[in-house]
Parts: sequence; structure tokens; C-alpha cells
Amino acid sequence: MKRVKHTYAQTNIQLYNQMESFGYSRTEIAQVAAGYRLAAKLFTGQFRSNGKPFINHLVGTASILVTLHQSLDVVIAGLLHAVYVQGDFGRRKVGTSSTKTKQIQLAVGLSTERYIAAYTVTKWPIQKSVEDLREFERSVIIMRLADTLEDHLDLGILYSSQAKRRNAGKHIEHQIELAQKLNLLDIVNHLSEINSLEKTTVNKVTEFTNEHNYSHLVIPKSCRRRLISFI
Repeated sequence: MKRVKHTYAQTNIQLYNQMESFGYSRTEIAQVAAGYRLAAKLFTGQFRSNGKPFINHLVGTASILVTLHQSLDVVIAGLLHAVYVQGDFGRRKVGTSSTKTKQIQLAVGLSTERYIAAYTVTKWPIQKSVEDLREFERSVIIMRLADTLEDHLDLGILYSSQAKRRNAGKHIEHQIELAQKLNLLDIVNHLSEINSLEKTTVNKVTEFTNEHNYSHLVIPKSCRRRLISFI
């Protein structure tokens, strides 16, 4: 099957090299590395429903934001965009909390955490017109579009669970239109090409992750033994 060609990073090293080629300073790359270390802790053992390591998706989202010349805060927020909903802070509660917020702010700063928090509560699809969006809101929406593109790269959505595929299919046309209004031509072109490919190949891909809606955790056997002995 045909694939959409792209050069987005999928590992932290690729991301750092990409940032250097885009002119980011060593200090800025070090700040992204701090965000990556937090992501590595909060997404250990987590995989997307299609089997892709969750942290690769996070790195890919940040990489797309780098190519869109977003601010450093937005790039790092893209790297951590899912922490409040799917990050493992040691408790089952989903969403924001003062404890989580403090941990994120300590690692990446207050302004970056503000983008992550806004991303978490933003409703999709967006009801506001593009003309009425503030700069901060535009950045949060660009984070969402980067997340969407990363989800669809390599036709990853087609290998995902039915729930994930249905949800993605509902919104992609709207997101292409929104990206067009924001003049994000690379996002428009990639999403349009992917959308076309997905429609023509959807019946050629075997879904093999029915049991996982959006993501799942894999705990190594050695850790399980330690947990059992501790209990």
C-alpha cells in the first residue's frame, strides 16, 4: 500500500537533531529533553491501540509542531499533550489536579503547562470561527491538528481499534477545513492525502486490536512479580 512521505521524528534523538537543524539553541533542546524525561516516566509501558509506543506518538506530535515553527512552549506542550488524560501519575483519576499540575510545572514551566491544561479541556470540533480565536487558542488548536496528523501518519488509524477509527473518521474533514483556514498548508496536504488513502485502503487492513479502545498498558513480568511479592 502507498504511504504518505514524511520526515517527522519518532524518537527523542531524531527530535533533538531536527530541532538543531531548525536553529533551536542547545538550551531550548535541553528544555525539550526535560519534557521528554517526564513523558518517559508518565508513559512507561503504554501503547496506542494500534500497538505503537505512546511516547513515539508524543515525539511525533512535537516534531510536527517544530516543522510548523511553533514556540518552544507549544512544542513541549505537544510532547506532553496527553499527560492529564493518559499519563500515569500513580493514581487512576483522569484529568487535571493540583498534584499533577505542580509536577508538570516543575518539569517544564508554568506557561507550557498552561497550554497542556487548555488542550485537555478544549472541546472538539471547535465551534468558534478562526477569526475570533486569540493567539493562545490558535496555538492550542494547532497542537490538536498536529496530534491528529501524527495519529494518521503511516495510516496508523487503520490499524487502531474500531472506536478509535470511528472517532477519527468523524472529525478529519473538519480538521482539514480548519487547517486550511489557519493557512497550515502542510497539514492540509498531508491530511487530505491520508484521508484519501484511508478511504481506498480501509478494507485492506486487518484490525487486530479490538480489545484496546485508545491505548493500553503492558507491564513486564518481572515488575508483576515484584508487585505481587510487595502486596
